[in-house]
Amino acid sequence: MTGHGAGQHLDHRRLVDELFRDVTPSPEPSIVILTGGPGSAPARAIARLRAEYDDPVAVIDNNQLAALSGSADIAAQCVQFALSSRRSLVMCSSTPDIPAEMLASFADAEFTTRIVSVSARQTESLLSVVSAQLREAEIEALGTVESFDEDWSSSRSFVRSTQADADAYRVTVMDGDGNIPFDGSGEGAVRAFDEARLLPMSNLQSVAWLGELRRLAAYAVSGVPSRPSTSIREALIRLHEMALHQVLPQLPIRRDGPVAAAQLASLLKQRDRLAQDHRFDTSERARPSVQPPTSGGSRGL
Repeated sequence: MTGHGAGQHLDHRRLVDELFRDVTPSPEPSIVILTGGPGSAPARAIARLRAEYDDPVAVIDNNQLAALSGSADIAAQCVQFALSSRRSLVMCSSTPDIPAEMLASFADAEFTTRIVSVSARQTESLLSVVSAQLREAEIEALGTVESFDEDWSSSRSFVRSTQADADAYRVTVMDGDGNIPFDGSGEGAVRAFDEARLLPMSNLQSVAWLGELRRLAAYAVSGVPSRPSTSIREALIRLHEMALHQVLPQLPIRRDGPVAAAQLASLLKQRDRLAQDHRFDTSERARPSVQPPTSGGSRGL
């Protein structure tokens, strides 16, 4: 082994030790796979899961670990350490592609195996994805609106597949607010997943959502992203349609009153401006020289 390789191995070992520092071996350890569609921020789900367990659990995120360590192997090392030392683990995965053999290994070692799938509202998840892409000045990474739907379809298919293996592990569906509409085995997980996607927002959430949409749309057409992609326009126009047909009608305001009229006019004006902005194309663009709006959204788990 080279000196560099030995040093890297030592750094990885220290990272694993740090992640499991407060987690002790357990006679009844658990492995939790936390996944969800794009824009399903994991922080609330992780907090809910930590509160459910009496003893500390290690939490690892595949993507963050790979970026931090410069190696995709670090997550596998964490998994192996948890398995061999009987320590409980929550593993966040941005994709629903969970190796069946890994789950089988934990089940064979008599770990309690659990899959938690976060199903955020469609309105909030798409807004979070757009916000994250604008913050990172990587609009092209959004792909197309169709890829957003395909990613959610993959997450739904994964939840459906867990019903077929209901005897193998516990399945939990968590909505975007951290509530659990389904927890157990057998039928019902997919229905709960679908219903969580369509949950109406509270009045406070709706007002905050509309404000964030206005900020993102204003930034997208401000001239700072000089050559934004059509994908961001498609997503923003779709969000305005959601605002017009789902969010605004649910607010407790008179539909024929001045507040509703002002909101409607503002949304229509911004949607039309997006549709008519000729700067949008599929070419690469320069990085913005100023910071776009910030929010608590994310791409996903």
